[in-house]
Amino acid sequence: MFFVLSKVLSVALSPQFLLLVLLALALLASLRKRSPGVWLVLALLWLGVGDYSTLAPMGLNWLENRIPHATVWQQDDGPEGIIVLGGAIDQAASNNGRGEIVLGSGAERFTEALRLARDYPRAKVVFSGFSGLLDPQGENEGELAYRLATGLGLDPARIVLETRSRNTAENAREVAALLHDRPADKWVLITSAFHMARAVGCFQATGWVPQPWAVDYRTPPQVEWGVGRREGFSAGGLLGHEVVGLLAYWLTDRIPTLWPAPAMAAEGQVK
Repeated sequence: MFFVLSKVLSVALSPQFLLLVLLALALLASLRKRSPGVWLVLALLWLGVGDYSTLAPMGLNWLENRIPHATVWQQDDGPEGIIVLGGAIDQAASNNGRGEIVLGSGAERFTEALRLARDYPRAKVVFSGFSGLLDPQGENEGELAYRLATGLGLDPARIVLETRSRNTAENAREVAALLHDRPADKWVLITSAFHMARAVGCFQATGWVPQPWAVDYRTPPQVEWGVGRREGFSAGGLLGHEVVGLLAYWLTDRIPTLWPAPAMAAEGQVK
């Protein structure tokens, strides 16, 4: 139920959907012989401020900068393993009968994992994720990642698959169960920068917290206020999805605090 509700809310609270709602209300008012002016003005304001200003990119930038950007492994020896959260592969497109594995907008999760695996040849690679789709068909994301990684030369003996999880809390719970006897600070956690705070919070809730390694940044290091560039709805969709996700996870005890940060002590268990 939680999984389905999260998907519905993700669509319902997107900037594009809210714009459609305002336009629909304007049309409904017109059909009822009432003035649609108020709804049209609100729609134009929402489009102008939401899509043509940097308001949403500024919020997304704050979220991406919540977890420090790691680019160099700080310990003398290499990481023991690399954890890759699902979201790099377009599962639906990869199972459409064309026979190719399609990387999605979060492709850097996969490519950075392979880069680290090349630089640290003793590190294991954990691909975590079954599917984020409501009605998945064909190979799951972990299986697709395995097939693509081995096809690109990664030794199959280095790969560990976790193919039960369907959301971030389940990613953390299943991976922590697999690796609970390993030193967490020797493992790298790869996911998109805008998603890293929620991912770190979910691992904090398990008591096993790997080193965050954010990728797939959608904003530069700093975003200033401005207008004129159509980036707001794209950034706003990601920002809204994550803020709602953080709030929902906090209210359901899937993360220990609303705004997780790496230095926070782990507490509690995923429920």
